[in-house]
Amino acid sequence: MTTSFKIDDVPDLTGKVAIVTGATSGIGVETAYLLARRNCTVYIAARNQHKAEEVISALQKRLFPATHGVGEIAFHHLDLLDIKATHASAQKFLAQHDRLDIIIANAGTAFDPIDELSVDGYDVTFHTNHLGHFTFVTALLPLLEKTAQVNGGDARVVVTSSLAYHFVASEGIDFDTIGTKREGDGQSILDMKATGKRYGRSKMANILFAQELDRRLKERGVEGVRVNACHPGAIGDTGLGGTSKFGIPHAIGNIAHRAMGLVSFSPQEGAMTQIYLATHNAVKSEDIRGMFYAPVMTWFMRYDYSAVLDVSSALKHGDAEKLWEWSENAVRKSLAGGLEG
Repeated sequence: MTTSFKIDDVPDLTGKVAIVTGATSGIGVETAYLLARRNCTVYIAARNQHKAEEVISALQKRLFPATHGVGEIAFHHLDLLDIKATHASAQKFLAQHDRLDIIIANAGTAFDPIDELSVDGYDVTFHTNHLGHFTFVTALLPLLEKTAQVNGGDARVVVTSSLAYHFVASEGIDFDTIGTKREGDGQSILDMKATGKRYGRSKMANILFAQELDRRLKERGVEGVRVNACHPGAIGDTGLGGTSKFGIPHAIGNIAHRAMGLVSFSPQEGAMTQIYLATHNAVKSEDIRGMFYAPVMTWFMRYDYSAVLDVSSALKHGDAEKLWEWSENAVRKSLAGGLEG
């Protein structure tokens, strides 16, 4: 199924409140812009306040003067690499706000040192991309559910994943190594395969989390909160190609980066699939939930549609429930308590 969706198709979001994680670079910045452009109040949830405030200032310059109403953009502190801090961030938001319509779990990382673990003892890539979002989103569920009850049954969670889940499609998630590290500098070309699998594992977890969260909400009779996952597409302007990670010389990296830009999406185009899932009226009217969406390109290599991908054959049976239980136990262990709700 494909659905035409352009920037001007984003509906009016007056009165709605959204949180976008990782909105200090790339598609996260464009996601915040596209929401605020349609009068949504947007909270940029990030760890670096200085960087976030610079982004907010730049976005405000883009938005004003405007011929239409635009929403407020504000900073909300969030450290996804520390379970206690992540949970505290969610509790602070709950205490300060009485509405939350949209969460876009967009933040992500890759190419992290293979000999480094988070403060809670987990692979940095997996913790940032999955476990941090699991902690944050589940803690905010009461407010999402409350909002859905009073605004016509419509609140959204969008989890940004990637087709990189294919890297571990055959074996699924290796839970035994999430809390272990391998010696190495993480910069050698020889580490690329292992690094790719670590990233792919976290991206598979994103899909499984979205599907399992939606299933559990539906099982509890919560019809108004819809959860979906998406792949933003290949984004050329990420800055990754210009680094010397894995021993790739800067000159070669820059050439690859520019070539990638010719056959990939811009950050704004890459943001469109998650914007579709977060805002389009069809998500509610057609009860789109528990799905995995990805963009497709036109003949001119530009964003045009959102396509539904069936990933069920790539996901091992039982992994979604196993991942939920593993994640819940990890949060409980850190908080020395349990998840509410």
